[in-house]
Amino acid sequence: MPARSAEDVVRGLERFFTTLWSLAHSPLLAALARYLMTIRLGIAVDLSDGRRDLWSAAGRDLAGQRIALVDALAAGDAERASALMAAHHAHLLSIIDALPRGVEIRLLDPGLADYLSAFISGRIAGG
Repeated sequence: MPARSAEDVVRGLERFFTTLWSLAHSPLLAALARYLMTIRLGIAVDLSDGRRDLWSAAGRDLAGQRIALVDALAAGDAERASALMAAHHAHLLSIIDALPRGVEIRLLDPGLADYLSAFISGRIAGG
């Protein structure tokens, strides 16, 4: 998705995932997912200092996973879609953690970075 700024990428990701979650026909799931996405994207924008080059690289890196996810959903392969979504989130968190400010924060307080990553990926909420 071509973008002029980090905000363009964020809006594109919000549209993609909002559409994806609407397919579940669960307003509660969509609201919770939107909330977690807003936190995750907000952290990513902050840690990247809004640098378009970092967002463009991450977008290219993750595009194939999003296409594979849509293909799995179109094929009705829920198991594959679930695995792809988990892999996508893990990959996205590794990108966020590798951002220059993410590395700096992790060095200052590694426990905080681990906690935020776990919270965002749903591991804490999932029990």
